[in-house]
Amino acid sequence: MTRRHLLHLSGVAGVGGLMGLRNPAALAASEAAGPKPFPWIGTKFTPDGHVLRCPGNTIICHIEPSNPATAPLAAFRAALEAEPYVHKFTFTPPSSYHMTVFEGVIDFNRKPNLWPADLPLDASVEACNRLFIEKLEAFDLGCEPRFRMKVLEGDGNVDVRPGAGIYLVPADEAEATKLRGVRDRLSDLLKLRQPGHDTYKFHTTQTYAIKPLSEVETNRYRSVRRDSINALAAAMPILELGAPELCLFDDMFAFNPRLYLRPRQL
Repeated sequence: MTRRHLLHLSGVAGVGGLMGLRNPAALAASEAAGPKPFPWIGTKFTPDGHVLRCPGNTIICHIEPSNPATAPLAAFRAALEAEPYVHKFTFTPPSSYHMTVFEGVIDFNRKPNLWPADLPLDASVEACNRLFIEKLEAFDLGCEPRFRMKVLEGDGNVDVRPGAGIYLVPADEAEATKLRGVRDRLSDLLKLRQPGHDTYKFHTTQTYAIKPLSEVETNRYRSVRRDSINALAAAMPILELGAPELCLFDDMFAFNPRLYLRPRQL
């Protein structure tokens, strides 16, 4: 494997390519390079896997480098990096690893059910950020700022589209009730209830597929993913996450905390 390929896998090549792809002519040429088999092609990534600017906000729990899950997640990623079809994926930097608690907005998704009901559809992302910050500064998390998750085991985490995130589920019913309650209250406060709100699947994302896999590659991918999911579940029986953060982002490679959600009183 070449040094250039290694840099691409680690995300360095993607970050470096971002500056050139801010040029509309360069972006148009890149988008014309091939088909768009995945919804994130042309919105979050170019057909060759370079990250695109797509500003927005979200409420997440970062998986910090000090988290015991770091090593098992690195092993999960390494298993895919070792595959001969790895060039058909792009990888997000480990510093960006997180679990989404509540989906915010993204600039290219401006529809009534994907944008705050109390904000005009043509309002800037910056205006949305300011509105969310103002509301969330007084938000009471209402529970301990700690969430316990585990890897979803079985076919539901294997027979998925290539590049899908690692699906997570609450460790027990009490955790499920806590998380769903926080999501419902955030939805009410932020006037934003996206489709699938009640059935949202928690996950952490490391990869995006950028080119379709052949039938042989797909079968191999599922086998590797099954083994990797089982190994991850064994090595990481519980993923413990800290306080949710309102994060602002310009692309899928960095999520910048703006404020942490805390309980006002317990």
